Amino acid sequence: MKINISCFVAILFLSFLFSQKIYPNIIGYFDEGEYITIVSYSGQGQYIFIPEQIVGKPVRKIARRAFAMNSFIEVITIPDSVVEIDELAFYNCIALRTVSLPPLITAISKDLFSRCISLEQIVIPDSVVEIGEKAFYNCDRLKEISISKNLTEIGRNAFSRCTSLEQIIIPDSVLEIGYAAFSECNNLKDILLSKNLIEIGYASFSDCTSLEEVVIPNTVRSIKPQAFRNCTNLKEIILPESVIEIGYNAFSDCKSLKEIILPESATEIEHSAFSGCSSLESIMLPASLENLSSRLFADCINLKEITIPDSVSSMGEGVFAFCTSLKEVSLPKNLKTVEIIIFAGCTSLEKIEISDNEYFKTIDGVLYSTDESTIISYPAGKRNTSYTILPNTKIIGDSAFWGTVYLEQIIISELVTEIQGFAFYECISLKQITLPDSIVSIGWSAFAYCSSLERIFISRQIDSLSFDPIYLYSVFEGCMNLTYIDVAEANSAYTDINGVLFSKDKNILIEYPANKKDEIYYIPDGTEYIKMNAFDQNIYLKTIVISGIHIPADPFIEYDSYSPVYIPDLINEINTKGIGAALEVDERNKDPLITGVTRKRRTVQK
Repeated sequence: MKINISCFVAILFLSFLFSQKIYPNIIGYFDEGEYITIVSYSGQGQYIFIPEQIVGKPVRKIARRAFAMNSFIEVITIPDSVVEIDELAFYNCIALRTVSLPPLITAISKDLFSRCISLEQIVIPDSVVEIGEKAFYNCDRLKEISISKNLTEIGRNAFSRCTSLEQIIIPDSVLEIGYAAFSECNNLKDILLSKNLIEIGYASFSDCTSLEEVVIPNTVRSIKPQAFRNCTNLKEIILPESVIEIGYNAFSDCKSLKEIILPESATEIEHSAFSGCSSLESIMLPASLENLSSRLFADCINLKEITIPDSVSSMGEGVFAFCTSLKEVSLPKNLKTVEIIIFAGCTSLEKIEISDNEYFKTIDGVLYSTDESTIISYPAGKRNTSYTILPNTKIIGDSAFWGTVYLEQIIISELVTEIQGFAFYECISLKQITLPDSIVSIGWSAFAYCSSLERIFISRQIDSLSFDPIYLYSVFEGCMNLTYIDVAEANSAYTDINGVLFSKDKNILIEYPANKKDEIYYIPDGTEYIKMNAFDQNIYLKTIVISGIHIPADPFIEYDSYSPVYIPDLINEINTKGIGAALEVDERNKDPLITGVTRKRRTVQK
């Protein structure tokens, strides 16, 4: 086939609609032998008419990027002879308002009209069976779309960020909606879905913040992850019996959704599917459901009641976390496994019930393992000010007392050997707690944000105070009233010096109490290392005198009250991030002055 590159000069005739103006325009093309392919346009015309023939041959194709990035074209008419338009052909034509598509094309190619921010309406001919990836992406003035009645495929992000689009009718020929196809269409109010739809794809309608109601046809089997995430005005959703799978975050942050009835067919509901649905008040779960996945209803702050069917055998991490209106919950008799923080932050929860269960029991509304060896969950809204853990208990479970509102005192039995992570996290009224000699280890953030805790006693057998593995927070992070950490003399791992926590050999300073009110602190001779965040909560210290130690990154984060800090001649490196005042070198060492504040590592030369 002989291919020539030619230049066609077209004199554009405009109708009275365009004030009968005439513009010279230059269209580049390939002669494919039997037909012509339009490959480029270099003119500045606003109204473009592509002829049906060039040099006596039909124009059948518009090539990739032929008109892309043109900032002048407002209207373009494509002849009926064109049967194929390649991807990106009109990409980022920012002035394009109207385009007439030919009746024989079968696909709207990838990125075909992507970022055509002035495009207001489009009629997709019935010959089209596929709309490609990002075909109309970010066409933020597109208000009206007439979709081909023979369409079978809507590609990923096809209409994403079409922020003026208010209505969409998806023809019955469509079986699947692609990844994020209509995501961030924040003015989309009405959707009519295909009657033969099988799958609603990943994030298909996420962030459609004006959408109020969706009727899911009874052919849909799968609602993929994030399908309707953050549809903040969605008030009602009707799920048919055909739905088997609901993906993670499928309806998360649908803040106006008040009620949802899940069909009996839904056997797989993934994590966080309804998290953050802050208006949701009640929900009915299918009787066949076996697993409540992690964070499934987390942050549903108005959820007042829920019926959990006996078919449920496992409950994931944080499944009801921060459901602050939930007052009472009854657990299923076939429950076998419970993950951590299932009721964390449920500040109104007063009672947990379970009966005829092989693995768990409740005593006075508190959840324990059947043999009472582990306390699993104490209702955060239970109004007792004091609680005594059962005498047979050996383990205080992860997040067991998280967020209790009223407890001021907790009495721990002499058999307890382990306090797991977050066990007393954010127990805001807890003032005193005595740790018996039986305790060996305390998990990370176990007492974090116990804002009323004033004093704690570390018993003789405790040999592990775990630090948060991600943020390196200590077990006493956020204990802003803590004035004294008292350690038993017989403890082999830790000691205290005037209420400041050290390693037993006094080489490592671990924790300086947040509410210790001294304005000056002399770090003892022999101290070689300061733990990360050791001083980061105390607001009273004005002067810290350091004698011959290496300081790790960020030991004094967050407060600006340190002035001055004395640096001995043995220190070679110090990170000054977070110290608001100037750092001075101890006069005894005659080292140069470090002035100002920096977020970069500074070096002091000996």
